Amino acid sequence: MTTVLTSQFPDNGYSIKLDSIVENQTVRAQVSTEHGELQVVSNGKEEMGHIEVPSVFGAEGDFTFRGNYNVIFIHDGSEEVIKELNDFIFVQKTDKTVPFEKISFDKVDIYLLTPEYTPSRGYNSYAFAIDKENGEVFPLTFKTKNNDRETVNYAVDTFPQNEDGKLVVSTRNTEGENDEQAIKKIVYSLDISKKQFVSE
Repeated sequence: MTTVLTSQFPDNGYSIKLDSIVENQTVRAQVSTEHGELQVVSNGKEEMGHIEVPSVFGAEGDFTFRGNYNVIFIHDGSEEVIKELNDFIFVQKTDKTVPFEKISFDKVDIYLLTPEYTPSRGYNSYAFAIDKENGEVFPLTFKTKNNDRETVNYAVDTFPQNEDGKLVVSTRNTEGENDEQAIKKIVYSLDISKKQFVSE
């Protein structure tokens, strides 16, 4: 008799077929830095599945990983929780550990975590900073005129850049609008005291 697996989370519209539930802690994303190891680890059960029906969320057969996660930093044997990501989903083409991508600034290195590869509305990445002097690690938010966001959105075939100490992002920012909306550039200044990028 086949056991039907049931998700602990509410339906999110992704058309996921649940394949297995992992009880042990898994490392879902990681990067080695000059100061230590930055990781995303499951906090409790991790649900592994795949997308059954292709949509803006992903193609049929894409791997999905869903659970409660902690972003942790491991340095000299100590482990610090930097951020909690609850009822969080990764959608990837493979089941490999997800990498972080690095952008260097004078005083900090920025590491971007992009949990979903599908770019229907652009990529949405979480940002974590590591202070080059003291090794402090902290999440960053993105402040625009309208709101504060936990993620930065950037268009397909682009990547945020450090230009003269500013973070320059190309985005369509399609919040329910036409996907053909023209790409615009947003320039962010880094305010380390507030731990955020502020748009100009």
